[in-house]
Amino acid sequence: FVVGCVNGPKANGRFCFLRGKFNQGGNMTPAISVLIPIYNAGKYLPQCLYSLQSQTFADFEIICIDDGSADQSLKILQKAAEEDARIRCFSQPNKGVAATRNRLLSLAQGEYVTFVDADDLVTDEYLEKLYTAACRTGADLTKCLFCEAEENGTLRKKTHCHSSFYKVPSAEPGARFWAGYQDAVLWGKLFKRKWAEENKFTFWPGRVAEDFPFVVLAFMYARQIALVSERLYIYRKDVAGAI
Repeated sequence: FVVGCVNGPKANGRFCFLRGKFNQGGNMTPAISVLIPIYNAGKYLPQCLYSLQSQTFADFEIICIDDGSADQSLKILQKAAEEDARIRCFSQPNKGVAATRNRLLSLAQGEYVTFVDADDLVTDEYLEKLYTAACRTGADLTKCLFCEAEENGTLRKKTHCHSSFYKVPSAEPGARFWAGYQDAVLWGKLFKRKWAEENKFTFWPGRVAEDFPFVVLAFMYARQIALVSERLYIYRKDVAGAI
């Protein structure tokens, strides 16, 4: 099957998704754990999962936690997990995105972790290119570029972000902090899991922008940072109520 990507098949400017046969089974200690917190994301979740299931990279697991959704999110997850052994599905009473992401980290088994928002998409080479760069450079933090899409999936012609997003910062602490401050989004990044655990990176429940400290500290503590200069993550703009 095919998933549309930045330079891939499109119809009327929108991404097209064709569902294919799921890959059954898998390594008990995958190279990558894809972590997805979910809250009332049923409208977008199928596309998010399909884009991950179409990856050219095979050695990964998908861990999803439904955080007390009132829509069909949990049913969608349960059905997907029944059909694809790579998907691990959990549910809990609503605790907020920070607590949910902390639990996702505790469940991860992969050498690396990456966070994907349930209303977003990734291109079919997202995991492969991030993992290849991480292994080649030994980076603790590997990031890629992104493109923006409208709520209906139509790609925006121009993505707005700070110029520092397009380069790897120097090892100087001020440069690292500034880079993390300007790029304080969790998605579009691959983190070495043991390194994150050793440095006790967590999310702060009850705080606005709870992922900000995690990302900034990751930039500060990373021994090596790698950049894949390709738009591999698709950020859906102006979506309310979904993680």
